[in-house]
Amino acid sequence: MDSSSIRFQAFSDALNLAGIAPDSRLVVDCDFTYAHGFQAASALIAEHHPTAIAAGADLIALGAAAAARALGLSVPGEFSVLGFDDLPQAAQSFPGLTTVCQPLHDMGQTAARALLSLLDGQRLLLDRMQLPTELIVRGTGRRSVS
Repeated sequence: MDSSSIRFQAFSDALNLAGIAPDSRLVVDCDFTYAHGFQAASALIAEHHPTAIAAGADLIALGAAAAARALGLSVPGEFSVLGFDDLPQAAQSFPGLTTVCQPLHDMGQTAARALLSLLDGQRLLLDRMQLPTELIVRGTGRRSVS
């Protein structure tokens, strides 16, 4: 299973746990790029008028925030955006992008250790390794409540 499928499954599971049925009309498959995020969000906002977008990657989310602003929505006043990865651009954007932070350094160390073990002829003890993530709340995830 690739990372985008895993991220989407986790998002769907969280919706179900919250008692919200996922709506396939509001799901867009796109590349992990700013341009595709802008295009996908523009179409979603024009057709379905969502108040938020949870994107599978920060670059998609940054494109979605730009699309919302281009369509006259204030971010985060009228429209919220969530990314995934915590790329440097997430903290540098205005407003800062709310995102899920992955422990990239720890992921690299874990992968290197696994590779070295395999090269030494050892079996991996786990087929799947999971590391904790953290929600980083910045400006795009804060909405005023009226």
